[in-house]
Amino acid sequence: MTCCPGAGIDSGQPGRLPEKVFAQWYSGTLRIPQGELLDYVHMGYGSTYDWDLLLEVQSGVVVSKSVRFNEVEASDDDDWLPF
Repeated sequence: MTCCPGAGIDSGQPGRLPEKVFAQWYSGTLRIPQGELLDYVHMGYGSTYDWDLLLEVQSGVVVSKSVRFNEVEASDDDDWLPF
């Protein structure tokens, strides 16, 4: 890999990456769920927690941080009840 020197099978330890790799190829938002679980979704990353730490990344560099507080809307559907 030309973008990540030292990463990959040629790094001296086949199948292992170094502890840190500069992710210059990534730009976007990283969502890091925090706090108590508010709503469990048994699929992917759809569960909702108290808040999300949002990191905006451009070419591997964090350019901004923000917090999004989440709420779960009340449901009239009784299917979620454990009995």
